[in-house]
Formats: sequence, C-alpha cells, structure tokens
Amino acid sequence: MNVIWAITVEDDVEQSVFFNEFRNIVLHAPKKNILFLMYYRSLSWKKAIFLKYIDDKWTYDAVPMKWTHSRILTKFFQETQKYRYESLNLYMSGHCWKHTLYTQGSEKGLYHTYQLADWAKKHHIHWNLIIFDCCYMATIENIKYLSPVASYLIALETSQGYVGFQMPDLMSLFTEKNTLRLAKLIARKFIKQEANIEELGWASDISIIDLQKGKKLVEWVQEHHNQLKRNDKTRVEICETKKCKKEYDLFDLWLATPKTEEFIKLFHQTLLFYGQNRLMKENKKLSKRLHGIATS
Repeated sequence: MNVIWAITVEDDVEQSVFFNEFRNIVLHAPKKNILFLMYYRSLSWKKAIFLKYIDDKWTYDAVPMKWTHSRILTKFFQETQKYRYESLNLYMSGHCWKHTLYTQGSEKGLYHTYQLADWAKKHHIHWNLIIFDCCYMATIENIKYLSPVASYLIALETSQGYVGFQMPDLMSLFTEKNTLRLAKLIARKFIKQEANIEELGWASDISIIDLQKGKKLVEWVQEHHNQLKRNDKTRVEICETKKCKKEYDLFDLWLATPKTEEFIKLFHQTLLFYGQNRLMKENKKLSKRLHGIATS
C-alpha cells in the first residue's frame, strides 16, 4: 500500500484552488492499495478538517484550528501506524514560499523544512517521495534539510501560478510501486499537462532530485560558498521602488558555479530530471537562467 500525506492551507490563495484539487483527488483515487490522508485549514471559515481515504471510502474529522504543525504531522503518523504500507509519500500543497511550508499569510508563523526534518527524525519517519507544489522549493537548502528523512524530491525551481502544482490524475499514478518510476511519471505528465495553457500564461518547470546523491552536492556548495557568491550573476532584483527594501530571487546553481568535472558529476547525479513547458522555453531570459536546482 502506498500512503500519501497531503497538507494544504488556505491562506494567500483562493479556496477554489483547494476544492478543485480535492475534486481531482476524489475523481481519480484508486479503489485499492492507497491510503490518502489530508489536512486542510481555512482561515476564512475558521475551521480545520482531517480527511482520510482508504478502500474506496472517505471519512473526515474536524480538528482544532490551533494545532501546531508538529501536532498535525503527528496525526498523520498515528493514522498511518494503523496499517501496513510499502511507501510513505508527502505532498505539500497550499502554495509555499522559499523553504517555509506555510506563508506569512497564514498568520500562524513560519514552519521551515528543517523543522519538518527534525520532526521526522524524532519520529523515525522516512518519506519515499516528497512533492512540493510551492515556488522555489528545488534548492540546495532543502536538499540539505530533507536528505536525512526522504529519498526523492519533486519540486519547482521557478515561480508557479497561484494554483501551484496540480495534476487532475495525480492520485491514480500512485499505483506505481517503484518510487523513481513514479516520480518520473509525475514529472513528465506535469510538463505535458502544462504545455498548452496559453490563456493562463504560466511558465512552468519541474525537477526530480535524488536527495541521497544530493548530500555530496551540498557538501561541495558549502565548501565553495564564497566563490559561488562572487560568481552569482543570476539574481533578479524584484523591488523597483526606492522606498522598499531590496530583495533578490533565488539564483540558479548551475549558472553561478565554476564548471569543474567534480561539480558537473555531482550535479547530474543529484538532478535526475528537469523539464520546462513551452511557455518557459519561449521565455529566453527565464529559461536560460533555470536548470533545476537553486540556492539562496
């Protein structure tokens, strides 16, 4: 049995995004061999619910709005322990920012991926696959934090439309038991799906990161950190007025790095897949500075 934990928070996005995603999950949920658990919190409703799907049956419970992030994850863990399973997967929805799982709009503080990793270590949790629907999640920082508690990461390096990473048939793909084959199936379908969304105009990309191989890449980046900062030509200033504080986007690791044989080998061992949709490829300024892994 494949277990999927999904966390989504309605904060800086519209409720319709969640309901559209939930509708897709309901319509495409396999009847067997999937345990699906989802936490959803709505600030406008001032309610939080915990949903469970197994053997073609849905149940849900109201849970306290004030639950901490660790308490929410513990609920997932407790439910999972009731069943025998082959793989454990985490899908972080709700549209995040950099290496936080919840945006400032949630008004509940920030929860960083290193805190997620600390919680997983404490409870002896290992995820086969983590999927982020958030912008800028394919980073060296997240490889460092998550490599002790997960095998593979699917993430975006660039900004995604406000609906984030959504695939109508995502749930149906989890009948695939091999995690790497599953990850590649998800990534390829996502890029194909995003190829023709002309009226929305979203430039999309996606990467698959081998977190275990990525440990050595992290070590290399840490060793060459000062050199990387000097070579950084890819940051984009996103603050154009004199009154506001200057901020900079994440920068692409590939462009900011001296291309030694060691780096090239480590980079390609870590980045198992990278794809851009047509709109991304046509945006030459954007596509040329994105290669799958960023750093801040």
